[in-house]
Amino acid sequence: MLNKLDQLQNRISEIETLLVDSETVKDIDKYTLLNKEFAELKPIVDKFNEYNQVIKIIEDANEILGTEDEELKALAQEEIKNAEDKPEKLEKELQLMLLPKDSADDGSAYLEIRAGAGGDEASIFAGDLFRMYTRLSE
Repeated sequence: MLNKLDQLQNRISEIETLLVDSETVKDIDKYTLLNKEFAELKPIVDKFNEYNQVIKIIEDANEILGTEDEELKALAQEEIKNAEDKPEKLEKELQLMLLPKDSADDGSAYLEIRAGAGGDEASIFAGDLFRMYTRLSE
């Protein structure tokens, strides 16, 4: 997983370089595709950077525990206590973010709601369904 995240971090650096290039800006289709890929990868890379920062904090705090200064040791133990459950949470979030996307995720959906047999009650229920789905989509 970490290799894949490193590759994504390298790819986003490439995309940033390409987006600044004047040749890419002239080709609007390529520019649009790169912007879309950048928007998809940026949250993953940001979460990976956060994960790396937490790991670095824990490593630095463990190094401080080897010193003889008691005040620094107390601060380091508190840092470790605050950050010790964060790497597992961030790993789980990263795993979810790396799952392949469904092609239907970006598509639109049409929903037809009709009042069936039942008179006024069916019309009221259809109206309730419409309001529910409207609020859900908002």
